[in-house]
Amino acid sequence: QKMGKNKALSTLKIATGGDHSQHNRWLLKYLSFGSIILRYKREFRMKCSRVISFGDGKDEANAMAEYSKEYNIPCIHFEFVRHPTIKQLDDQWEYIHKKFDKLLVK
Repeated sequence: QKMGKNKALSTLKIATGGDHSQHNRWLLKYLSFGSIILRYKREFRMKCSRVISFGDGKDEANAMAEYSKEYNIPCIHFEFVRHPTIKQLDDQWEYIHKKFDKLLVK
């Protein structure tokens, strides 16, 4: 369920104490990931047992580390290369392709 722009801005203001600076940007990711996880927990009527995330920024990694710690859920984070070449992008996806099935059944 979408909350709308005004509600989102209000939530962000509350979460960051009005500080929209770079050091609090990970909170945006945290709120987004939490919302997505909640949606699928409700849809599948299951608890979240593991999170696998992909990203090229520190904000994604920080948000998932914090979520993992707070809710005691294992998180595997694949840190991508920032601004990759096509070859690097291909290599990253090939690596994930090889590892992903094993990570799902752990």
